[in-house]
Amino acid sequence: MVKQRVSFVIAAVTTLALSACAAPQDTVVFVTNTSLGVNVENQPPSASIAYDRTEGYVAPRTANGGLPPVVASLQTGGDVFDPKVRQTYATGAAAEIAADPGTNAHGPGDLQGASEDNRMTFFGTTTTIGLKVGFDTTATPNSLVFGFKRKELSIIPLGADGNKRVYPSVLASVDTTVATTTLQGTGLTISQYFATGQAAESLARNSPTVHAAFSTITRNAMLATLTPDQQKQAQADAANALTNQTNDLTTVMNYVAPGGELDQGKLSALIQKANAANPGSVNPGLATGVSSAADLRKRLADDLSTTGSLAKATSS
Repeated sequence: MVKQRVSFVIAAVTTLALSACAAPQDTVVFVTNTSLGVNVENQPPSASIAYDRTEGYVAPRTANGGLPPVVASLQTGGDVFDPKVRQTYATGAAAEIAADPGTNAHGPGDLQGASEDNRMTFFGTTTTIGLKVGFDTTATPNSLVFGFKRKELSIIPLGADGNKRVYPSVLASVDTTVATTTLQGTGLTISQYFATGQAAESLARNSPTVHAAFSTITRNAMLATLTPDQQKQAQADAANALTNQTNDLTTVMNYVAPGGELDQGKLSALIQKANAANPGSVNPGLATGVSSAADLRKRLADDLSTTGSLAKATSS
């Protein structure tokens, strides 16, 4: 049943793309379809939760094996009387930024090209949310029905920048929070975003909703398969790694930027020493890719391997 539904969705949107005169080798189709239902009763005590999700992606593979980037996430939380849903959908540079806010990915900054090169693009979302809460004579919630349904679909022809293919950015996110603690405080809060182009990339970079969705989902997915003891050990290892990274970064910065001013000569020499001790451990382009101490610190902040190799080289 699930495989048939996925196949049907992909076939349907592919047909739609073809009917719009978009060549399949130049078009990316990305669709998600989500339904979530919660039903809670106090008399007799019962709770029912249902979840259904379909995701489909059709895209051309480039000659070097690359694929246009997309990301989609769904996070649910809260107890049965406090349901939450957080969902994100992104393509192109916005997808890369959503998954890794520190990336330098970016799409075209302006709209260029001859009019005959223009291709129609479609991006749409539809959301339905319902909430019904019952209370007893003391205004305490004793029943709840919550429904959430959302569809997202994009059909986007690839662009070109010289010999590179460009996948335009779109981003959509929705964040819902239900409050049912008291009769007076019952409510439904919804935050929803829809953006394309540079606006999508800015939203991916600056939206706390997007960052929270991906960081939480990634962390929970990694911890889900661990036992409690393994989780404690993983957290201890992460704390040690963070401490070592901080110490290594301080060592490197004190060596190549004494007084806060970056010494390009020292940085180049340090990179050479690191690669002499461990060939290929540091990208030689790092020396020319940064222009200030702040820029170098930002570049190394999330690169434990490079920072560790450079720190070791300071004492060799």
